[in-house]
Amino acid sequence: MPLNKWVKFRMEARGRKITLDVDGERAWEFKELDADRGYIGIQAEGKAFDFRNIRIQELPHSDGAGQR
Repeated sequence: MPLNKWVKFRMEARGRKITLDVDGERAWEFKELDADRGYIGIQAEGKAFDFRNIRIQELPHSDGAGQR
């Protein structure tokens, strides 16, 4: 990855599924999330990182999503 390039991350959690897209491409998907709520942590390993324009938005519930 080039130095001094901003990368766009999009994380979405709905029900028990959570996904992460990096620059518009799916990086990973996990379908067994076991928490209804909690903390959001951002971690950078091995290098210094700058973060900007962090937004958190609660998504509307769809049939059964977010409910146990």
